[in-house]
Amino acid sequence: MPKILSLILFVTIIYTPGLSAYHPEHLTKLLRLKTCVECDLINSDLDNTLLSHAILTGAILSDSSMRWINLTESSMVDAVLKNVDLSWGILTFADMKRILINSSVVNQAEFSYTDLEAATLESSDFRRSHFNYANLKASSFKDSDLRWVNFTNANLNRANLQNARMQNAILLGANLNGAYLNGAVLDGAIWIDGSTCRKQSVGRCRR
Repeated sequence: MPKILSLILFVTIIYTPGLSAYHPEHLTKLLRLKTCVECDLINSDLDNTLLSHAILTGAILSDSSMRWINLTESSMVDAVLKNVDLSWGILTFADMKRILINSSVVNQAEFSYTDLEAATLESSDFRRSHFNYANLKASSFKDSDLRWVNFTNANLNRANLQNARMQNAILLGANLNGAYLNGAVLDGAIWIDGSTCRKQSVGRCRR
């Protein structure tokens, strides 16, 4: 009987949908070659790691710690980052189209000049991060905390900013054509023309 129970448990773990098998060799490959396409890197410790020019297309990095990571000019197209800590990360000039960053902490991170077109960046804390000159066309920041975020000259064309907290954000020179701002709180934000949004600026900038 114990053998049968062990076999049932083994089969359940292997074949239960939603459970990911972590592969330590994927992390070793990434650190050695800076290339790991569609790798399983769940729950990795990548704090203070230098991964500039890395290729992480389609990689899964959920539940990982990535504080102070350097991903300058890296490729993370279609990567998945749920419940990660990317605080103080450097991700400038990166290709992050269609990346998913959800339920994560991303304080004071640097995304300037990064391509985040069609990215899903929802329900996350991006306070004091920088998206200067970033391409955020058709991206979604729904329900995210964007207080004090710098969007100077960013392309937010058709971006979804529904219910985002954007107090004191900087939107100077940003392209907000077609952006969805329903429920977004803009009190104290610097608007695209340099004016300051007054209190009770919800869904639009009251100047």
